[in-house]
Amino acid sequence: MLIRLRYDGWVDEVVTSAGSSAHGPDSWTLIDHELSLEFGSQAAETLGLPRDCRVQLDVDDDAVRRVRAALLEILQCACFVVDTTEGRIVS
Repeated sequence: MLIRLRYDGWVDEVVTSAGSSAHGPDSWTLIDHELSLEFGSQAAETLGLPRDCRVQLDVDDDAVRRVRAALLEILQCACFVVDTTEGRIVS
């Protein structure tokens, strides 16, 4: 899964490994190593994902720090909760 910000219009989007793309999540959380993305019904259907998509990040703490920083930059307009070793942030 690729999560990116398209600068033409400042729209975040998600792209699956099958090449499907849709608007990014309406809200998301990163708590420790668990990432939860909440998609609208149309985006979830287009992506072939559940509306509440949970991903367990099987990476070390340094990688979680990089994921945290990237998501805060890319998905800054969505509602979020981040609670990692670096601290807690809520939108």
